[in-house]
Amino acid sequence: MLYVDNNFTGLLDGQTTNIYNDGIGVKVSNGEIVITELQPEGKKNVSSKLY
Repeated sequence: MLYVDNNFTGLLDGQTTNIYNDGIGVKVSNGEIVITELQPEGKKNVSSKLY
């Protein structure tokens, strides 16, 4: 997970901010995080990168 300090006015925490080549941006209280891996319950990690 990568932290990016941006201002996303008009969005609620937890909303998707952007789809990047290296992951999915999600708004948090003080900016944005970029999720680069996901792990479904009981399964292995998968990359969220676009190919």
